[in-house]
Amino acid sequence: MQPYVERDIASGLLMEIFPGQRIKAAGEWYLVCRQDRAEQEKVRIFREWMLAEIAADTDLVNTRNSPN
Repeated sequence: MQPYVERDIASGLLMEIFPGQRIKAAGEWYLVCRQDRAEQEKVRIFREWMLAEIAADTDLVNTRNSPN
């Protein structure tokens, strides 16, 4: 997730609360929430933002379309 939040951390919009504990994740990502909250506006906004960030990431798109 780091590439998607780096700009917002630098601008002060987001605050990194555990800067020494970054996790490097590779592979598939899942957005998980309780079923009764899946359509809440804040969850929907986050989901749409995350999908837009992924779609705009040309490196990620290239790896997604590459043969395994």
